[in-house]
Amino acid sequence: MCAPETHATTAPRRSDLRLDLDTSGAETRPGHRPLPTLEVAVDGRTVYPAPSVRDVMHLALEAAGFTAADCDLAGGCWAIAVPGSVEGIDGELWISDEDASIDYPISEHEGWLVTWNPGGFEGAMAGESRTIYESACTDAIADTRRVIAALKDFGG
Repeated sequence: MCAPETHATTAPRRSDLRLDLDTSGAETRPGHRPLPTLEVAVDGRTVYPAPSVRDVMHLALEAAGFTAADCDLAGGCWAIAVPGSVEGIDGELWISDEDASIDYPISEHEGWLVTWNPGGFEGAMAGESRTIYESACTDAIADTRRVIAALKDFGG
């Protein structure tokens, strides 16, 4: 269910965005912290749609305790990279849409794609990537929550 639509008069800076961590009604699973309620706010007002899916994902990753950075994959392709280690192998989880894009309004969201790349960029170029989450969900907030859950399941 989407929040009522309101628009900021000027585009907020990333530093002005915050994640509302009301977890009173959040889903929980054994061994996991509650997933935060994702609500992007600027100056105390809810902003929907948010400035970009990139901002929403970064806020959600930060709230869930993940370290992340934008990753230039070359040729105009971008992902959000989350470093990690699985069974002693260092690598990165890359989060983007199917076109390797991350910076667009949430109203244009058509799903996240998350891949595990053992060895990071070199592993991806060697064809060692493994898809751990893929959706065609157009609700960017709900889809982002599912990505956070998938990351916790993958690393946990």
